[in-house]
Amino acid sequence: MKLFKLALTIALATFIVDGATVYATDEFESNGSGDWDNAASWTCVSGGGCTSSYPETGDSAKVIDGDVITLDAAATCGSLWIYDGEVDTSSHSLTIEDSSGLTIEATELLDVSDAGTVTLSGGGTSHTVDGTLDLDVASSTLSITESATIDGSGEIRGQNNSAVISVASGKTLRLHSSTSIKGHLEISGSGNFTNEGTVEANGIGSDGSPDILRIAVTGTLEDAAGDRWKASAAYSVLSFDSALTTISTEGRLSGNFVISSNATAEIENNKQCLATDGRLDMSNGFLDVNECMTMGDGANYFMSMTGGYIDIATGKCFTHY
Repeated sequence: MKLFKLALTIALATFIVDGATVYATDEFESNGSGDWDNAASWTCVSGGGCTSSYPETGDSAKVIDGDVITLDAAATCGSLWIYDGEVDTSSHSLTIEDSSGLTIEATELLDVSDAGTVTLSGGGTSHTVDGTLDLDVASSTLSITESATIDGSGEIRGQNNSAVISVASGKTLRLHSSTSIKGHLEISGSGNFTNEGTVEANGIGSDGSPDILRIAVTGTLEDAAGDRWKASAAYSVLSFDSALTTISTEGRLSGNFVISSNATAEIENNKQCLATDGRLDMSNGFLDVNECMTMGDGANYFMSMTGGYIDIATGKCFTHY
């Protein structure tokens, strides 16, 4: 009787340890293109077998062999490694729980399409994006619910003015050195954003219908020295909007603003200065100043302007040391 009870306990998917529920961790690899919750889409590679037929809470999922895995309902996993293939959220939500839970290899894709959502809830350490995390349409969302760093040599790409990277209150999204956010979308929420990589408005808009990459976090905005803020495609706009009014001190940055190709960098009416120790490097396009702006540190970051225009609103000021 005791042997029977022991075998039954080991077979269960959960264990009770000091009154807490601990979930078993299963490991899966894709087994062909298909839906996330279809057992035929996955192979169990756990040494002792798997307790479910597809990745669930706490489990690891690895996409291989060019497979395309599509969500047909909300899904949760501990970690997701897109090694060779693609994951498409469709209109559903995908939650990744582990602190380093997301890895996208070079040339591979996590497609947040049809107003889907990817939530990084583990926080703590780095998620690696060497490929592309694509926010396709209006309301496609990358939700940061715990502080997280995005590392790697890839990009988060926005393809709609209403696509969103949302940072929760009291949390920080840190973009590491070789990683970029490009295209057109909105970085918003009541959390913090640190840009040590590149934020580049390079969507292909049209005259009167610009593609806008909007910086709208209401927490702390920080960056690092170097060319961090870019507007590089015709009719693309890099916009710092009124949400920055809640920053308690002057918005002092370190990075350079690089404007080219008839693009626009737009400083909205923030009711405070936006300042950077970096310089303005402008070869074309527009710098639209609707609030006081200060650039340069007076020593090493002199303005380079070989083309374009600076438009300063009535009663506002632009200073470059």
